[in-house]
Amino acid sequence: MKLLRTIESFYPKITGPANQAFKISSELEKRGITCPIYTTNFDAGKVPETEKIENVDVKRFPVKTRLLNLRLTNSLRRRD
Repeated sequence: MKLLRTIESFYPKITGPANQAFKISSELEKRGITCPIYTTNFDAGKVPETEKIENVDVKRFPVKTRLLNLRLTNSLRRRD
């Protein structure tokens, strides 16, 4: 089974939602369920586009537009 987690911002910015996303994805990976995290590079500083944090694959997409409290990325498309 494959699951995909999406979250607006992720490590290295430490937040409650980022911690929760990581812990859930990490536990699912341990149980044999692929659960990568797709996020943006918003407020993350210089980070790689893709990386593996412990057992979780993380992919960051660039923020193209910011509208009020929304961050939009055109590059996040369906991936198989």
